[in-house]
Amino acid sequence: MMEKVQEGFCEELMKLDPTMSREERILSFIEQIKNPYCYLDDGVVVKVSFIDTDVTLEERLEEYVRNL
Repeated sequence: MMEKVQEGFCEELMKLDPTMSREERILSFIEQIKNPYCYLDDGVVVKVSFIDTDVTLEERLEEYVRNL
């Protein structure tokens, strides 16, 4: 299923200052990326979504690796 992706991606390299606190780096990341659930990474649209399920992320990743 193809979805139209909204404009407004962060198309520049992310710049995070290692001297900032963890909280400051997180805020800087979010400000730069604009939308952490839908962004452009090296020309590829990355869209993160979640579904209501009892299966954990760890279980999904294990299943993924087993099926490689």
